[in-house]
Amino acid sequence: MDFSRLDKNKTILDLMEGTLKAKDIMTTDLFCVFDDDYLDIADSFMSWRRIRHVPVIDNENNLVGMVTHRDLLKASVSTFANVTDNERHKINARIPVVNVMSELLETVEPQTPLRYVAKIISEKKFGCIPVVQAKKLVGLITEADFVKLIAGIS
Repeated sequence: MDFSRLDKNKTILDLMEGTLKAKDIMTTDLFCVFDDDYLDIADSFMSWRRIRHVPVIDNENNLVGMVTHRDLLKASVSTFANVTDNERHKINARIPVVNVMSELLETVEPQTPLRYVAKIISEKKFGCIPVVQAKKLVGLITEADFVKLIAGIS
């Protein structure tokens, strides 16, 4: 996460007073899949980058959904099925992302106060919230981003 945009004098009070915005901590270097991709691609991104959320976009970069680690677990072949990793990969290569993605109900804009973003994540029990501008995905804020902000970790 890049906190270089964040003024070093900002504190938790700034978060509480609403002066910090989504754009101040959102991650912009995102790994996304397209709505016509297959589950094996999302699974590979998650494993490779050790992430739990992969936004799903269309060809115009419009956000259309989210594939989460939980979505993958629900769609995966049980470990009791005795399939190899290669077989699991072949199965996932036939499952369209749109069949397992969560359609998004909540997004925020870059200028949204972080206090409001924190409230949404907490009340709705979301692991992350996408940041969009004119339906285009521009960033993502996760629970971990808030922990890093509060701990002063960049």
